[in-house]
Amino acid sequence: MTSRRNEYLSKAAYRRLTEEQRESYIQSLFDEICDDDAPYDFDSVDEEEIQFNDIEIADDDAEVSQSAAEVLPDYVDYEDDEEEDEEVEENNELSASGEKIVARDGTEWMKEPNVSRQVLGQNIIRERSGPARCTEMLSIEQTFKCFMNVEMADIIIRHTNKLAKETYNAYNNAHPNTTPKSWTPVSITELYAFFGILIMTGANHSNGEHVRDLWSVKNYPLYRATMGVNRFCSILRFLRFDDKNTRARRLLTDKAAPISELWTMMNNNLAAYYKPSSCLTIDEQLFPYRGRTRFTQYIPSKPAKYGVKVWWICDATNAYPLHGQIYTGQAETGRETNQGERVVKDLFTKYQGSGRNITMDNFLRPCQLQNCFSPGNSRSLELCAKTNHIFLKK
Repeated sequence: MTSRRNEYLSKAAYRRLTEEQRESYIQSLFDEICDDDAPYDFDSVDEEEIQFNDIEIADDDAEVSQSAAEVLPDYVDYEDDEEEDEEVEENNELSASGEKIVARDGTEWMKEPNVSRQVLGQNIIRERSGPARCTEMLSIEQTFKCFMNVEMADIIIRHTNKLAKETYNAYNNAHPNTTPKSWTPVSITELYAFFGILIMTGANHSNGEHVRDLWSVKNYPLYRATMGVNRFCSILRFLRFDDKNTRARRLLTDKAAPISELWTMMNNNLAAYYKPSSCLTIDEQLFPYRGRTRFTQYIPSKPAKYGVKVWWICDATNAYPLHGQIYTGQAETGRETNQGERVVKDLFTKYQGSGRNITMDNFLRPCQLQNCFSPGNSRSLELCAKTNHIFLKK
C-alpha cells in the first residue's frame, strides 16, 4: 500500500474527473483496501496496479486524454500543507531578521525588515491622496483663502478695529484740547494685503530687517506699492485674534486663549483640503518668537532657541501639515507623564484604522504606542528614528 501512495489523487485532480472516472477511482481504492488484508505479493504488483493512463480527464470545454503522471500530482495531505507553510513563513521571518537589539523594557528591535508579503486588506488605502479636487483650478490667492478663510479674517478685523477704536477714543478723551484722531477701519482686502507683505518678507529672508528699511527706495518695491509704512505699523500694533475683554477668563483654562479659536479653525481647514498619503510623520517644530507669551520655550538644540513649540502630524511625501498642537508648557497639576504617548494619540486619532504608517522620534515612545492601537492595523506604527538609525520592531 505504501507504494501506491504516489498514485492517490489530490482534491483538485479529483474534481476534474467525470462521474464514471470517480466511480472507477473509488472502486479501485476499495479494492486496494480489501487486498491489504491478504499477504502482499510483489510479483503481482504489475497485474493489480490500476492503469490510470486510460482515464480521461474532463475539461470545461472538451475532454482531453492525458496520462495519469501528467494530470495527477503527488499525494499530499491538505492539513500538512498548511502546517508546512506556517513553518516556512516562521523560518523566513527568522532568517530575514538577522541581528536584533533588545531594549530595557524587553522590546526586540530588528535591524532588517521581515520578509515582505501581500498587504492586508485593512491596510490598503482606498482613497485618493493629495489636494482636494475643488482646489485644482484655484489661483494662488484663492488657495490661500482656503486656509485663511473669510470667517477667520472677519474675526481678526472685528477685534482689531474694536481695540483700535477704544484706544483712539481713550486718547481723545485724555487730550481734549488737541485735534481728535480717528481710526480708519481695516477692510478684508487690506487685511489680506497685510498678510501678503508678511509672507513676502519671509520669502525674501527680510523678516529680520527693520520695518522702516523695508519701505526704503532701495528695497523691494512691492511693500511701498501695497500700503504705507505708517498704516502697516498701525495694523501691526492693533492686530488681535480674540476679544480682549474676555481673555482673562479664558486664560484660566487655556494658556493659548488669544489664538485658540483661529488655531482650531486653521487645523480644520488644513485637513479639509488635503488627503494624506500612506506615510505620516509626527515631530515638533519651534517657531522663532521672543515676544511675551505664557508658553515660550527655550530649546538650546534648535537654531532659534526661543519660540513657540508645536507638535505636527504631516504628510511624509511633501511635509504638508495636517494638524498642529501647541505646547503650552507644564500644567498646573504638575509635570505630565507619558507626554509623547499622549501627543501621538491626539494627533493620530483621526487616521487610526486607515492603514497608514507613522514615523516618529524616539521621544514619542513608539514601543508603548504599539499596543495602543488595534491589532489589525499592522501598519499603524512601523518605524522609529533614533540617533539617525532606523530600527524595525519585531
